[in-house]
Amino acid sequence: MADEADAGNALVALIAAAVYPNGTSQPSPLGAPASIMRGWPVPAVLDQAMSTGQVVISVFGQNGTEKNVTRFSRDWAQLIPAVETVTTTVVDNVLTLGGAVQTPQNVAVIVGDYPPSKISAIYPVQPGDTVATIATGLATLLTAQGVSVSTAGPVLTFAPNVRVVAHAGGYGTIVRELKRQERCFTITVWCNSPAQRDQVSPIVDIALARPENLRFADGTVGRLLYERTLILDERQTVEIYRRDIQYRVEYPTIETQDATKILVVETDITPN
Repeated sequence: MADEADAGNALVALIAAAVYPNGTSQPSPLGAPASIMRGWPVPAVLDQAMSTGQVVISVFGQNGTEKNVTRFSRDWAQLIPAVETVTTTVVDNVLTLGGAVQTPQNVAVIVGDYPPSKISAIYPVQPGDTVATIATGLATLLTAQGVSVSTAGPVLTFAPNVRVVAHAGGYGTIVRELKRQERCFTITVWCNSPAQRDQVSPIVDIALARPENLRFADGTVGRLLYERTLILDERQTVEIYRRDIQYRVEYPTIETQDATKILVVETDITPN
């Protein structure tokens, strides 16, 4: 789930990409080394940075600015799609398994057209399985239900003129949003001169203004909304000049769980 820390870290990453677009080993377009941090800088560390001409950019979530903006339903939705690596190829009455064997995933076979002749089996792939052992497992499950099937390695052969359908399905992640909140973050540019502040601040401001959405580490997405800019010179006697750029970040609190891909759908039709 995304929280204040995730939102702050996403802002730090966004600013870092603008400050060091070619990596930290390459010169920054700021014209000076920069430190980007989440939280409020320690005064002694800030003074040391200013004395060496370093730029400090801090990201601080303001207390008392959070508000509830929950407005979406709690329906489950796909976050990470299921991935399957086993392949299934059916030609007439012969099923051949292939691909790579990884867990977790399931392999399903459906034999026949309509109930009661329609029979299905789902085999959960185990660590150490091969396509041949998966074929054997499926054949065992089907034979127990009265299906005529034989195996040779990864190949399953059924009775002639029998309809065979096969699928593989992995495990994905589904998500639902429980609540949504919005908090104001102050992004402060600390410099040792007004000229340096005027050079650095637009680079940071544009980096924040460009994206409308902000992606978080858990895969969710929030909104990034400009609030205001403040110029503060009360510490100019110690050669510290600052500009506060404030943005509101909207982020969700989510619940996730693993979910398997649906492979077999059963429908019962009862006449009136």
